[in-house]
Amino acid sequence: RPEAQDVVCRGGQCLVDRCNPGFRDDNGDGADGCEATWPENTIFVDQFNGNPLPDGSAENPYTTIHAALGGAVSGDTIAVAAGVYRGRIVIYTPNLVLRGEGMDLVTIDANDDTGVVVEVRANNVTLTGLTVTGGALGVRFIGNGDGARLTRGRAYRIRTTNQRPPPAGGNAAGTSAAGFQIQWADRIAITACEASRITGGTGGPESLERTPGQDGGPGSGIYVTSSAGAVLDGNIIDDVTGGMGYPPRNISRGGYGATGAGIRLNQATGTTITGNTITAIRGGHGGNSARDSGSPATGGSGYGIFV
Repeated sequence: RPEAQDVVCRGGQCLVDRCNPGFRDDNGDGADGCEATWPENTIFVDQFNGNPLPDGSAENPYTTIHAALGGAVSGDTIAVAAGVYRGRIVIYTPNLVLRGEGMDLVTIDANDDTGVVVEVRANNVTLTGLTVTGGALGVRFIGNGDGARLTRGRAYRIRTTNQRPPPAGGNAAGTSAAGFQIQWADRIAITACEASRITGGTGGPESLERTPGQDGGPGSGIYVTSSAGAVLDGNIIDDVTGGMGYPPRNISRGGYGATGAGIRLNQATGTTITGNTITAIRGGHGGNSARDSGSPATGGSGYGIFV
């Protein structure tokens, strides 16, 4: 087929593995080929383009998503070819579509266990066909991100860096981790996505003597907070763990383990939850005692849905 760049044949059936420039596989079914063409206002990205002067066209794509975002305007589509794209992404352009070639093919890796991999700060943005990894939050819709949609995406290996003690004591509790987070944004839809290996941060030690170990941070597959009208449908959430509590310094109590939740709701109104699969959700271990006579702090609980 002229629109198919690569075709794989097994067991007498041939499937499209990759589309030619200008075509795309909208429904993810390789059996019916690349059934759609890109709109005229599409900016193309392919990290393997060797041209030193890319212009974002299908024949001469940009090599980074950041470059494409720099030239995008409202209503544009950014088409991302297979590859691993490094660094955090922040979207400020409304009515934008960021479409990866597939979540098994396109990965955005922030390589930063303290930040957000992809942050959406504009209305009516659509994300699809990509995997995010290497951050404390996979995808966050925040502030002006109303009406956005995430579909056929994956958050994988999302975890926070374990805490260190602050210089003069005080709070060193573990920070939270979430595959997908909706915060102060309304009417967000997350559908047909996957979140796995999500782990909250371990609480840190205290720098002062005779202070308890700090609590772990919560882990969530999807976290909706201070938002209205979210739709969570057909998602697969697996292997989510709350952060561990830390042992104390010379007193009996360690830090408490944090909760793990497949879906966590906090001050979320009008949320629709349908057809999601949630497995292997665990709370974090409590911190051990510093004395033989003491006992470990309580571990956290695991919940499929935590309200």
